[in-house]
Amino acid sequence: MVKTRKLDCPQITFKGLNKWHTAVFEKLGWMILSKEKGLSYKIAPYKMSIQKLKCCILKKHSTMNDIDKKKDLEIMLDNIEILIKHVNKDF
Repeated sequence: MVKTRKLDCPQITFKGLNKWHTAVFEKLGWMILSKEKGLSYKIAPYKMSIQKLKCCILKKHSTMNDIDKKKDLEIMLDNIEILIKHVNKDF
């Protein structure tokens, strides 16, 4: 029996979310290379990471009071949605 992983989101700072956001976009290049070289087993954890990041951004957005940071989180969320579409199409 295979268990699916929950997308539980730990307490994470705004700065941590920002670094994670940057990292998933940087890692996209490595995933393209992995796919090309037949290392497709690396892609599933990457996809899971993106989904988890999306959940964490949504959670942080719902608890954030700072208007500017909320707007930054909305921008990050829009970027992640675009990345998810691209990854699902290409991988």
